[in-house]
Amino acid sequence: MSEALKPTCDRKTKFWQNQKNTFGLLPGKDGTCPGCTTGPKGCWHLAPGRRTHTCYVDALMQCYTGIRGVLEHNTRLLREADIAAKIRLLDAEFARFEADEAKHHAATGEPERLIYRIHWSGDMFDADYAKALGMAMTKHPRIGFWSYTRSFDLLEHVVTVPNLVQYLSLDPENVDQGLLAYERFNGPDNPRLQLCYMSPYDDSADVMEPTALKIEARTRIRSMLNSGVVQNAWNKPTLTACPVDTGKLELELGCSKCRRCLTAGAGDVWFKC
Repeated sequence: MSEALKPTCDRKTKFWQNQKNTFGLLPGKDGTCPGCTTGPKGCWHLAPGRRTHTCYVDALMQCYTGIRGVLEHNTRLLREADIAAKIRLLDAEFARFEADEAKHHAATGEPERLIYRIHWSGDMFDADYAKALGMAMTKHPRIGFWSYTRSFDLLEHVVTVPNLVQYLSLDPENVDQGLLAYERFNGPDNPRLQLCYMSPYDDSADVMEPTALKIEARTRIRSMLNSGVVQNAWNKPTLTACPVDTGKLELELGCSKCRRCLTAGAGDVWFKC
């Protein structure tokens, strides 16, 4: 294959200097985020008088043209490829990552840090891509993957991947759809499916309450009918703030020091944004 995905050395997600343990795609409605939210409290809201959307990646792309070029390159490759070629592109990137970790270990004696974030920017954009992503991750069981998504309708293609911790990315605009998807895929009893909530302050309990009531009512009806009970009761999640967002940890190497998001069953997260 003449072209390859371009990985990124991300200040927050890397475990050692110059480690490239993620890749990105174009964000937003015109990019690879069909589930992005455009309302006033959404991730892709464009406030009156502003040039950039809420998502921090939009500002980065406007400030640094090189970032846009990398995201455009990766998006083009994956959009234009058929599903078999998508798998080859992703497989090659994950194999590159494993090889780099082996080289770093040989050179420094440090243990391999086989932890990889899917999509520092962008999301699963269609079913073929989600299927390819699930199959490619499964081919690399030594790597622990973690990811955040708003493409709730594509979860079925990745939620059973045994080496992926998948977060459903919620905000006040999409919490209803996100929690219903969480319940559908048995989130409370699946340690590899967790929630994150994005808001300037943690009002998640109030925002989630109406959906929680819907789920509780539906569960009671199912129980009475003895039909398809997913869980006995809805347990409203308790969110822990990202320590980088609250200033408890520095951005540099933040994920390597915290490890909450990349650990199955560690719990749900609030991102202050």
